Amino acid sequence: MEALHEEMPFDLSFHPSAPLVATSLITGELHMCAPPPAPSFGAV
Repeated sequence: MEALHEEMPFDLSFHPSAPLVATSLITGELHMCAPPPAPSFGAV
C-alpha cells in the first residue's frame, strides 16, 4: 500500500484489526488509506 501526499506526513497510524492506514499532515488534514479490493475469480 502506498500513501501519496504533496507534503511530508506528520504522523502515521495503523488500524489494529482492519486494513486501514491513517496519515495526517501538519496542517491537520487527515487521509485514510485502504488497499484496493482483491480480485475475485468465479468458478469456471
